[in-house]
Amino acid sequence: MARLTMSTRNGGAVANGLRKYGQAALIRAKAAAQESKERTFAIAQDLCPRDTNYMADHMRAESTAGGYGYEVGFEESDFVGRVNPANGREITGFYPLYQEFGTQRMSAQPCIFPASEAERPHFRRALREALRPSRGAQPPRRGR
Repeated sequence: MARLTMSTRNGGAVANGLRKYGQAALIRAKAAAQESKERTFAIAQDLCPRDTNYMADHMRAESTAGGYGYEVGFEESDFVGRVNPANGREITGFYPLYQEFGTQRMSAQPCIFPASEAERPHFRRALREALRPSRGAQPPRRGR
């Protein structure tokens, strides 16, 4: 099954690294990821082509199992072989790929990757803030 998503990489290593910050920081980090997912989804929705609204209606935003990351994008199974109710036509290809990257005959109309790029600095800033030591808490030691 093909997917077109923007997602984080190496989530397990990130989660392991976060454990040294303590439970309160983990809760704040999960909240930062949830807020980032919602902002990314909103930006992608705003940028999504809306000829029939089918693509926008089938955009997904899902948190990873641990909640420290997320994916925003499309699933092939929502497109290939389905009928677009707006025009009654069967969808024969996973066209979000063509919308995102363009073709020789069609300019790109991206929504997933620009949303990711727009959100990245906000997410990094929110994560930095979430991992700042609370009053009286000691920062994690390096090298252990």
